[in-house]
Amino acid sequence: MTAQTNHQPPSVSDLREVNESTFKKLLKERHVPDQPLLVHSDNGHPPGLAALQRYWAPWYSIAMVQTADAVEGLTVRVQQMEEPLLPWEDHYAFQKLIDRVLQGKRQGIRATAARIIGPASAHKWVAESSIDPQLPASELNTDQWVELYQLSNDTGFGNLPGGRSVGSGHKPRQASGRQGAREPKLRW
Repeated sequence: MTAQTNHQPPSVSDLREVNESTFKKLLKERHVPDQPLLVHSDNGHPPGLAALQRYWAPWYSIAMVQTADAVEGLTVRVQQMEEPLLPWEDHYAFQKLIDRVLQGKRQGIRATAARIIGPASAHKWVAESSIDPQLPASELNTDQWVELYQLSNDTGFGNLPGGRSVGSGHKPRQASGRQGAREPKLRW
């Protein structure tokens, strides 16, 4: 006789509750517990699953978890990928690229990518990837974000104002002489 497992959704008491800041810190430090997490907002706006997945998908699998009780916040389970799509050292630069693309003009992805990787490379990438040129950048899937990031490194177009690169190995600038200088805040 085999034992039946109970596949009931977790209750609030089974969840580890964290705020957004703590959750981001867990992701950056690669110390995400293997249990469902209830992420509470730091600013009164509920955290978005799509944004969370977009910023961290090359390194983590992030899925929404249904709970037995109604909760305020985002309930997720996070698992580190065995074979990440990008090296961990590129996480800041990858997220900075996403910020740069999403904060730009609301144009189709080909026009947006042209600012990042150059017009010829953008046209070629969109055509070869069978992406609708008018697709909003927010609709790109993980593989497309990774391709755009890699192309920005390959073409040398991935520069930020002030000569700072978005590419791999980029470290956030520290304000000289200021104690407690922090890296620039990313959306996720």
